[in-house]
Amino acid sequence: MKLKRYLGIGLALVALLGGALLGVALWFGTGKSGLDWAVGEAARRSAGRLVFEGATGSLAGKMHVARITYSDEGWQVVADDVDLAWSPRALLSRRLSVAALTAARVRLELRASGGPTALPPSLALPLPVDIERVAIGRIDAISGANAWQVRGLALRYHGDTTGHRLDELALDSDWGALQGAVAVGANPPLATGGNIRFTGTDRLRGAAGKIDVDGNLGALRLALSAAGAGAQASAAAVVAPFEPVWLRELKLSGDAIDLTRFDARLPKTALRVELAGGMAKPSRFEARLEATNAEAGTWSSGRLPLARATTRLAYDGDVLSLDGLEIALTGRGRIRGDASLAADDFRGRIRVEDVDLSGIHARLYPTRLAGALDFQVAHGAREPEGAFKGELGDRGISLAFDAEIGRGALQIKAFRAQAKGGALAGNARLELRAGHRFSVAAAATRLDPAAFGSYPSASITGSVAAQGALEPEWSAALTLKLAPESRWRNLPLAGGGSIELAREHVGRAALDLSLGGNRLQLAGDYGRAGDVLGFAVDAPDLAAVDADLAGRLSASGRIGGAWAHPSLAFTARGEGLRFASITAASLVVDADIGAQGASDDQRPIRISAALTDGETHSVALKGLSARVTGTVAQHELVMTARGADLDLDARLAGGWRATASPSWSGRVVALENRGQYPLALVGSARVDWQPDHIRVADAAGTISGGRFALRELAWDAGRWSSSGDFTGLPAAAVLAATGQAQRVRST
Repeated sequence: MKLKRYLGIGLALVALLGGALLGVALWFGTGKSGLDWAVGEAARRSAGRLVFEGATGSLAGKMHVARITYSDEGWQVVADDVDLAWSPRALLSRRLSVAALTAARVRLELRASGGPTALPPSLALPLPVDIERVAIGRIDAISGANAWQVRGLALRYHGDTTGHRLDELALDSDWGALQGAVAVGANPPLATGGNIRFTGTDRLRGAAGKIDVDGNLGALRLALSAAGAGAQASAAAVVAPFEPVWLRELKLSGDAIDLTRFDARLPKTALRVELAGGMAKPSRFEARLEATNAEAGTWSSGRLPLARATTRLAYDGDVLSLDGLEIALTGRGRIRGDASLAADDFRGRIRVEDVDLSGIHARLYPTRLAGALDFQVAHGAREPEGAFKGELGDRGISLAFDAEIGRGALQIKAFRAQAKGGALAGNARLELRAGHRFSVAAAATRLDPAAFGSYPSASITGSVAAQGALEPEWSAALTLKLAPESRWRNLPLAGGGSIELAREHVGRAALDLSLGGNRLQLAGDYGRAGDVLGFAVDAPDLAAVDADLAGRLSASGRIGGAWAHPSLAFTARGEGLRFASITAASLVVDADIGAQGASDDQRPIRISAALTDGETHSVALKGLSARVTGTVAQHELVMTARGADLDLDARLAGGWRATASPSWSGRVVALENRGQYPLALVGSARVDWQPDHIRVADAAGTISGGRFALRELAWDAGRWSSSGDFTGLPAAAVLAATGQAQRVRST
């Protein structure tokens, strides 16, 4: 009996002790003491590499850490505002289960290390780990002077003794978004696979593609395919991240690359670019680069005069070198040379052979220019220093310059263009410091533009000078002086003067130029309140100015006021005029627009114009007159036109809007033609005009016995569209305005 009693007491004591230990464990796990102990133990076991700051919560469920820092040789990770929600109960099933692991920001800094890290023999975990949701608001990666940022990293993680999986991977950046999944084996050979899709932002012109990952951690095979802006790109690489020669192979290619899709101001191209190479030894990358252009052509036709370019490039961490550079231009032109770019030096030696200027611009004459360009710039000092020198020549044509950079300025000590006894020579200077002040001085001696290409013949002797600044806003003061012996198309060319130009301002204009009896005068200022710029043209022989012009023209007037709200008043008289295919026996124009001091909407406008015996293409007019009265915002246009088949009267009412995209909106109040094709507008029609858009709406009437009800007629950047109804309209009447009526018969 005593044995049973003692056994009962013993069991009770064990139960009591177990309950006490369980209570202590619960208190320790759910209280801050347990969390503090765990944080301290983790820091101790990491030998100080792992640091926790501001840990709150408990080990039993949710915890928050203001900052976690882990530092090791070559790298450091700092995570801010870290939250962890996990289930300790899952440990009873020998697994770690985390519902959510989040961080507001993670900073990853990579530092120079002594060498590559060894490939781990195993990545197996002692027990399975599931993290249902990992979310990081922002990641900043820094390596030396380079920095990258991604946003919104999210994924789901599972790891165990067999491998690791990152599913539902997603991140965002200024360049685009990524989505995908990656898996890594835990045991040799650490097999790796996955695929990642990306969609680019406007920075990448909306390019989209995918990256496939294959191989193992010792030798990753990456394959990329992408498309965007009408072009296609692909890449393949073999990366060994744990070896000194970590980039074993790299191949890049791009096809159908049109530069105009990236910027409309650039020339049209059809480029194919290929790069193939790899690391020949640690820290040295070597490759061959080739580019071909299937749309090579002259710059004047909107093309790039480059047909093919090849080079061998190498980069060893300090110097980027281009060896055996060869560029084939349109025609027989070749550019060959070598160049290198180091941290403190940029140098090169270029040789030019058989360059045909007509292959660059259609108006230039064929040439076989040859010469050299040498340059060397040291930029490791506080300010760059160096020299540039080049010279090209061919049968009486020579181009040369000698420049240096240093002491805070780029100075072209001398430049010279010479052809057939004429020359243009001078010098220039640009300060590289704040303001970027500049100066240019050039002198011409019997300079004939026709010696270089299809330009009017001339013999110009004189000088031109300019000085100013590029910042904070550009400005320039120019002076021009022509020698008395100067000629243009074998006619006397004389005069000169000075003018100051700036953004939205013309100042101190004093120009007086004459050509073959034609004279242009400009005097005054324009662009600011109170400015007045006067002008006068007396041209008894316009044909002397240009072969596409003819007749006599005299005009005088003034433009004044602020740049955005100008006033204009002028008179013009012309006789026997021709401008390309447009001719007129006489022209008279009187205009007064926007008196200074009036508000924008109330600026008065008065224009009257009359033309006799005018012709353009197939339209001939015996007379045309127009009169505009009112204000800029609300005015009326009355117009009459008379011709062999035309007797037209029209009246329009509307207003002008001088905005970033100027426009005119109003109505055709009356329209009637009593000529060969009688036309009458019933009611009025809406008209809207912009520089690249015209719209006519709600127009109804009769023409040559037929009827029309036009809901809309629009011209938009060269494309016509229309909608409406018509009955009995003769086709010839519709086509009359295009000059095709005489070819059409209809009923």
